[in-house]
Amino acid sequence: MVFFNPQLEISVLAALLAVVSQFVQTKFGNRREMLKHQEDMKKKQDKMKTLVQSNNPGAKKEIEELEKEMLESLNMVMKMSTRTMIYSMVIFLPAFFLLGMFYSDAVINLPIPIPWFAPDLSLVNPFTWFSLYTQTNWTGWYVLNSLVFSLLILTPLTKFLEKRKEGVKVAAAS
Repeated sequence: MVFFNPQLEISVLAALLAVVSQFVQTKFGNRREMLKHQEDMKKKQDKMKTLVQSNNPGAKKEIEELEKEMLESLNMVMKMSTRTMIYSMVIFLPAFFLLGMFYSDAVINLPIPIPWFAPDLSLVNPFTWFSLYTQTNWTGWYVLNSLVFSLLILTPLTKFLEKRKEGVKVAAAS
């Protein structure tokens, strides 16, 4: 049950779902806090590496303290990720079900050939690993559109808006 043009409709839905995904990540997942926790964990890992190599008698106790702190940070990151994932699933599972229902028979001609894993690949010969495809189904077209839209439009736009928001906060604090 295609309404107008499956290629255009799936592209519009992929763009819409990419915007919704960014909104969910911004609204329910604190990206700055997650990055802060990840950076903190990386510093602690580096410190642990140096402590493992040192001959300091208190190094073992300090390593245990760092491991405990890292576990707490990891727990916080997992909690934030889980919440975002649950809200995303509420939106994306019904959307994918409906896309599959409406466009399961759609065969979409790609504007350019896309390399993908070949059906008859030989592990010994790397030249047979990929093949160029000129057609895809609704899932492949959705993924291509979603990637392009997210990487080329939404990610730079989100970073621009975050920097702009930070600039407004700095100007207000002055």
